[in-house]
Amino acid sequence: MGTLGGDNIFGIATRFQPTFAPTAQQINAFFGVDGLQSLFGGERGVSILVSGWFFDVTPEGVVDQEGLLLSYRDGIARTLVDNYGRVYPDCVMGEQYQQDPMGIRPAFLFATGQGGWAMSYRCVLQGL
Repeated sequence: MGTLGGDNIFGIATRFQPTFAPTAQQINAFFGVDGLQSLFGGERGVSILVSGWFFDVTPEGVVDQEGLLLSYRDGIARTLVDNYGRVYPDCVMGEQYQQDPMGIRPAFLFATGQGGWAMSYRCVLQGL
């Protein structure tokens, strides 16, 4: 399970898809000298698309889970750990959040044999 700031706020069946921004570099050419000089200027962050499902035995429980996730839209940078244990330091939950347009619907969790309610979502975190 992925965590943000050490807290499991992403629900179940989560996916983390990082997209790294291009690195900064400077390419120099000098008159009369063969070849090019490349200077590495550092990384420019990462955008991580997170998608998953909130599941609970009541619709209110699903809404509570969504509210917890949205409470992290406070501009504070936290450490994100994905499902594979990869660590992304200094991640901020951005403004891009999208809940399932179908809303909360009945669901059955086969792993536990439990019925309840579920809602899917997608959000983007920015690694600074």
